Amino acid sequence: MPKFKNYYEILDCSQDSTQDDLKRAYQSLILKHHPDKNSGNDGENNIDFHLIDKAYKVLRDVEMRKTYDAELTQTEFCERPLVFDTVHRKEFVRESSNSGDVLTRSCRCGGVYFLPEEEVSGENIFVACDECSLVIEVIYKD
Repeated sequence: MPKFKNYYEILDCSQDSTQDDLKRAYQSLILKHHPDKNSGNDGENNIDFHLIDKAYKVLRDVEMRKTYDAELTQTEFCERPLVFDTVHRKEFVRESSNSGDVLTRSCRCGGVYFLPEEEVSGENIFVACDECSLVIEVIYKD
C-alpha cells in the first residue's frame, strides 16, 4: 500500500477542495475499496477502506477540518527550514583545513556557513550557520 502524507492525499483531493469534492472522492474510493467488494484480496483493501473512512470523517466536519489543516500546516512548516537567504555556490570561498577542503561563507552574526566539497552535487541544499540559527539555501545553477 502506498504511503500517504495526509488525508487529502488519501482522498486524492487538494486542500482547497470543497465539501462536495471531498464527498464525491470519498464515495468513489469507498465503493472501489469496500471489503465486501474485495473479499478475495489479502486484506490490503480493508486497510485502504479504513484510511479512506477515517480521512473523510475528519475532513467532512468543518471544525475538525480546520484543526487538521492547522496541524498539517504546522507540520509542513516545521519540516522546511526557514531560509534567511539564497546564495550562489560561487559566493563561497575555498579554505583548506585538517579535515580537507571546505567552502565557507561568513554569516551576519560572525559565524560561518560550511559547505563541504563532497556535498557539492549540483542540487540546491540548505546550510546552517555554525553559530546562530540562520539557514541559507545554496544554489548551483547560474
